[in-house]
Amino acid sequence: MVRRITALVGLGLVLLTATAAAQYGRTRQAPSHSSGILEHKVEIFGIGGYSWTTAYDVYYRGYSGRFDIKSSGFWGVGLDVIMHSQAQLELLYTRQDSRLDVRAGWPPEDDDLPDEVAVEYYQIGGLGGVPQGNIFPFGSFTLGATRYVPKESRYGDQWKFSIIPGLGAKFYVHERFGLRVQGRLPITFVTAGGGLWCGGYGCSASVGGSGLLQIDVSAGFMILL
Repeated sequence: MVRRITALVGLGLVLLTATAAAQYGRTRQAPSHSSGILEHKVEIFGIGGYSWTTAYDVYYRGYSGRFDIKSSGFWGVGLDVIMHSQAQLELLYTRQDSRLDVRAGWPPEDDDLPDEVAVEYYQIGGLGGVPQGNIFPFGSFTLGATRYVPKESRYGDQWKFSIIPGLGAKFYVHERFGLRVQGRLPITFVTAGGGLWCGGYGCSASVGGSGLLQIDVSAGFMILL
C-alpha cells in the first residue's frame, strides 16, 4: 500500500511538472511543430527519476524466497533521431544503484549474495505521437538488454532481455532547448520457455516466462541539434 501511494504521489509530481512546463512553453517564442516539420534532427537528453520494483519469487535447492531490488533513484542519457513529425528513433541507457533484499526462506549457505546491485538498461526503440504546437505527447516502446551488476560477490553480471513501454511528453521551450517528462514500465524477462507441438491438423507453438516489473517516473532536459 505504501508503494502504491508513493507511486501515485510521484505520478502527480510528474503531471504538475508537465503542466508547468506547458504553461511556460506557451509564454515563450519557441519553434512550432504543428506544421508537421521539425526544425531539428537530433535530440540529446539526460533524465533523472525514481524507480519502484516488484518482488520476484525464487525457487532453488528446495527453498523458496523473494528477491526485491529496493526502490531508488536512477539516471540516464539518450539520443532521439527525428524520423518525421510523428515518429522518432530512440537510443537509451539508464542506471539504477540499489540494494538487493532477499526475503524469508533462502538457505543460509547463500548469504554471500550481494547486498548492493546496479541495474542497467540498454535500449533501442521508438516514440510516436501527434505534435500539439510546442508540445509533443508520445507513447514509447523500446527493447534491449538489462544488466544486473552485483558488487563484491562471487556471482558475475547477469544479462536479460527486457522491454519498456511508456508514456510521456516533450516541451519545446526554446529552439535549442526542451524539457521531457515520462512514466515507464520496464519489464525484464528473468526466465523464459517455449514449446512446439505438431499433429494431424498442423503445428502450434507457445512461449512463456516470468519477469521482474519496475515502474518509474522521470524528467530531464533536451538539447536540440
